[in-house]
This record gives sequence, C-alpha cells and structure tokens, in this order.
Amino acid sequence: MLVDTDVLIWPLRGFRQATEKLDSYSTLIISAVTYMELLQRLRNKAEMKALQQSLEMRHTQRMPLTAQVDGVVGNSSSGLTEVPSFKKGTINIGDRQRGSLQAESVINCQPNRKSIAAALEQLYSTDFQTSLHQVINPYGEGGASEKIVNLLKHTAIAGIVKKTFYDLSINSHDGLK
Repeated sequence: MLVDTDVLIWPLRGFRQATEKLDSYSTLIISAVTYMELLQRLRNKAEMKALQQSLEMRHTQRMPLTAQVDGVVGNSSSGLTEVPSFKKGTINIGDRQRGSLQAESVINCQPNRKSIAAALEQLYSTDFQTSLHQVINPYGEGGASEKIVNLLKHTAIAGIVKKTFYDLSINSHDGLK
C-alpha cells in the first residue's frame, strides 16, 4: 500500500483507528518526498526514534523516486553522489558543486534560461541517453557499510592503537559521586 504523509501522521499523533488500519497492511510504501516531509515535522531525537520504530514495525519501504524520473535538475550533491548509480543524468545548475567529483552523467550549466535549455536538450539527446548505460559512479555503487564491517572483522588491530588507556577505580569516600 502506497501511503502519503497525511496518512502516516495520524498514527504518529496517537490516533488508535488510524494505527489499527495501517497495521492491517503487511507492507507500506512511501516516497522519498513523504519521508522527507515526515522528517521535517520532527522536533527532537525522541520523535525521530519514534518515527523510525513506527516505519520499521510496519515494514515500510521507501520507493526511490530517482528510478522514476528522466533526470535530476538543480545543484544538490545527491545529483552528483547518488543519481549516477541509477544511470540517470543530472543537470547541475551554477557553481555550488564546483570542484566536486562528478560522473560523466553530470551536465554543468549556468543559472540562466539559455544554458539550462541547452542542458535539457543535451539530457534528452539520444547520444547522452545511450552514454548513461556506461556511467560509473565515482562515489561507488553502494555496499560501503558491508565492506567496512568486513574489513574491520578481518584486520588485526593489535599494536596499532598508540594511546594507552587505564581503568581507574573511584571510591565514593573520595568525595566523587
């Protein structure tokens, strides 16, 4: 069941009937936009934890919008770091990302109508669309957490810690509590 923010907010506010209805579905699906809208309404870490628990309990899946679009337009770092993995083009407007590592799928343009129009034309060109199949994301293709855990599991760390730590016992009669 694909649900929107206005549906998910009621259980988070404690409305029993809404909670029971959502709990009747085996899996919920939310868009990235819905997820971001939920995050924006949070006021503290406790609310963040409650949201995460609520989503996990309902086996909520996030639907990647990137797979559903022709390309991404803007000056967000996600257009450089994430979008290339979906074999989609990014139109990077302006120079905010200047100097950032970029895949071949990134089209840089100036923040004016003529430059953006030319970038859109390039994005939809047959040659550019064909080239997207060969794009390699310079930031990797995911799985970093698993690789790090595996590396840590199989790396001997004896002797690499330079700082020495000592356990101290503190008696309550020393005036410390």
